[in-house]
Amino acid sequence: MQRASKILHENKSWHYACYLAGYVIEMGLKTIIYSLDKKKLGKIHILSELMKPVNILEKRIKGITFKKDIITNSRLYAEWKVEKRYEPAVWNEEEISTAFQETATYMVSFLSNIHGEFFE
Repeated sequence: MQRASKILHENKSWHYACYLAGYVIEMGLKTIIYSLDKKKLGKIHILSELMKPVNILEKRIKGITFKKDIITNSRLYAEWKVEKRYEPAVWNEEEISTAFQETATYMVSFLSNIHGEFFE
């Protein structure tokens, strides 16, 4: 999904690049929560709601620090809303897309580093 988001960004399809980058974060947070707690979160799309269990569970991630501030201080975190996903004019600037890409890149990097190492 992140690769597709990057391709859309490189082709100046800012809104759809942001749309997919937002999903990268949403699914990344759900992956962390499910891997640590086996909690299913399919219907939650609000990033601040997904961060609540991550804040509690992050202490259990083996040997790797999840830098939640990279997520919570990001433009993506501030602007990702379910209803905005379907409004093509909302995220229609390169600067916004670039900021979203940076946040999604961190999430994918973090998930790659912890693959298979969630539990102590």
